Amino acid sequence: MLFPLSGSISCWLECTLKEIILKHFDERQMLLRILLDESLAELIEVADLMARDEQHKRLVELQNKQRWLLIEDSGRAIQLHVLNSLLS
Repeated sequence: MLFPLSGSISCWLECTLKEIILKHFDERQMLLRILLDESLAELIEVADLMARDEQHKRLVELQNKQRWLLIEDSGRAIQLHVLNSLLS
């Protein structure tokens, strides 16, 4: 975590902004790894072959699992969120 060299508001704002930029960079990197994963293409193909009712049922199942993963591991939750988006 970054801390300002002085106690001025502008220094605190600068450090906060840098932290946010770093956090967003890390999140983008994680999402890119998920999206570039070769197994994702296979999941998309499987989802395309499902009937609409089956897609909806699977989406509900994934959303329920996502709630638990949010508690356990935020990295996996992001991956599930991407999969949910693809199935809807």
